[in-house]
Amino acid sequence: MHAYGGKAKRAALYARKGVYFSVPNTAAKEDSQMRNMIKLVPIDNLVLETDSPALSLTPRTVNEPKNLIISAQVIAEVKKLPLEEVISITRNNTLRLFSRITKLIKL
Repeated sequence: MHAYGGKAKRAALYARKGVYFSVPNTAAKEDSQMRNMIKLVPIDNLVLETDSPALSLTPRTVNEPKNLIISAQVIAEVKKLPLEEVISITRNNTLRLFSRITKLIKL
């Protein structure tokens, strides 16, 4: 689910039904409701996103795809996992969710 703004408990229920949730870099804001969602949703249901060029952490700047690392860092912090593990899991989640992409790119 892109740009989910609902309650974290509801997101956890949706995740049990197989729904994936994208985590933008704006989750890095300390008061982010997104952090509660990250806590409750299993990592196997999370993917990274930037919503580039919108939703930059810095006002009036353009967001870039390279900022995916910020999303991964937030998940690692909240889930207390190594960054490399988060990157690997969310990469696999993305490939599972968008399975047709594996035919288009070399892995």
